[in-house]
Amino acid sequence: MRTQTVWTFLITFAAVLASLSLPARAEDTETAPTSTHRRNTGIPLYHFHRPSWGFELATAYRVLDDNPNIKAAGGNAYSVSIQAEYQPPFFQSLGVLGLGPSLAVYPITGGGGGATNSQLGIWSAGGQIRYQARFFREQILVPVAGYAAELITYHLSAGGDGRLTAKGPVLGAYLLLNSFDSEAAADFYVNSGITRSYLIAEYRNLTGSSDQLNATKGTVYVGLRLEL
Repeated sequence: MRTQTVWTFLITFAAVLASLSLPARAEDTETAPTSTHRRNTGIPLYHFHRPSWGFELATAYRVLDDNPNIKAAGGNAYSVSIQAEYQPPFFQSLGVLGLGPSLAVYPITGGGGGATNSQLGIWSAGGQIRYQARFFREQILVPVAGYAAELITYHLSAGGDGRLTAKGPVLGAYLLLNSFDSEAAADFYVNSGITRSYLIAEYRNLTGSSDQLNATKGTVYVGLRLEL
């Protein structure tokens, strides 16, 4: 009797193990897209990745417009800037903190090209630290605050050469493009590693002055930001 009980237990135990090891039937599995873009939950894969780097391309019109050398030539300066930031992934449950370098050029239009020796007669290199108040997976609007500094180098036709340090706060907002077309964003992530794409608008109040060139007014920049 005892032997029969032991054999019954062993057979039952083996049957349970076999049922656990057998592959589930198709109708028992969770219904989910078969695309490699998504997990079984149907959530795009890029949602599960915290980007380590951010790259930003932005432009602004009518910068440095309080300078007599540029005004005398009848032109306006605008700015094209490129920024890169390292974003520590471990910090991103509390928002996104970024730190990195920047590079900008200040071409002059409207007949004022004679104010500088070339279209690259005014340029800058610097850096910034920026905080994004991003706390939700599909947060469509992300407030941004930071601080930036630039060393502006200039070569003026009438005013000579020199350098100017401009620094100050940065305030703005990012509009998440992923939320408008998650399928395209999923393709973008799989093909290029880009996790998030933003349209940006920032008010950069970087100020400073020198003998020949001044930066005394804040400027609104618009552009595109990619994070991977």
